Amino acid sequence: VEHVWHGDLDLLILDSTNTRTEFLSPYIGVAQAFNYNVRVVLIKHNPIDSWKRNTHNVPEDRHIGMEQNLHYMMKYWSRRYPSIEVIEV
Repeated sequence: VEHVWHGDLDLLILDSTNTRTEFLSPYIGVAQAFNYNVRVVLIKHNPIDSWKRNTHNVPEDRHIGMEQNLHYMMKYWSRRYPSIEVIEV
């Protein structure tokens, strides 16, 4: 955050599984407060394959629910906040 505060960064990447709006919102708020353009990047994947790779022992049904919530959230965010670019790769 110190580098962001001083404006030393051209690019800041946050790598996290923010699957709910309340988890993602603080990061968006800080970025916008410092006049950064915000891009949310979703990596296309097979949810079952990613569940099999999870190391946190998340049950399959919960993992699938988080996946569904994430896609709903991204559709909501892109409509509600058009300045936030949502990219699927």
